[in-house]
Amino acid sequence: MKRNKILFGERRTLIVVSLLLFIASSCAHLSDKEISGIVIPKAILSTADEYGVDYCELIDKSLSGNETSLRLLIYMDYANIFKGENCLQHKAVVTKIIRKKGEAFFIEKMRLKYDSLQNKKRILDMINDGLNYEHHDRVENIAQNEFPKIYEVLTTDTTDE
Repeated sequence: MKRNKILFGERRTLIVVSLLLFIASSCAHLSDKEISGIVIPKAILSTADEYGVDYCELIDKSLSGNETSLRLLIYMDYANIFKGENCLQHKAVVTKIIRKKGEAFFIEKMRLKYDSLQNKKRILDMINDGLNYEHHDRVENIAQNEFPKIYEVLTTDTTDE
């Protein structure tokens, strides 16, 4: 009888521990994550997950210099995947990548010099929105001060060159 109590007690402990581990792993995606000093809000992770997008992997690869991942992050904004504040948070994440990697990196990887003026305007609007969200302010053409080289490329029509 004593042996059954021990086994039952051990089994119960094993079940409880297993359940706690399952809950912890299931909820891991429900918290903010940080990648190379860039905080990714849980709402963005959740929304991206709904679309089958590994947002953290896109950030990590973008920071490693993968231009396809960086372009996908930009085009996620075009696809209107994120709504409301999530959209602004996504744009702020992109501006943090630009800040971390530098303007020359962004200009080169996004091939901005070869984009249409319309596409350049969308990217500039996205950067301005992201910077304004970060600063909790609404400043017209804030990118001109924060990222002058990017601003110059995005406001110059080079499609004829």
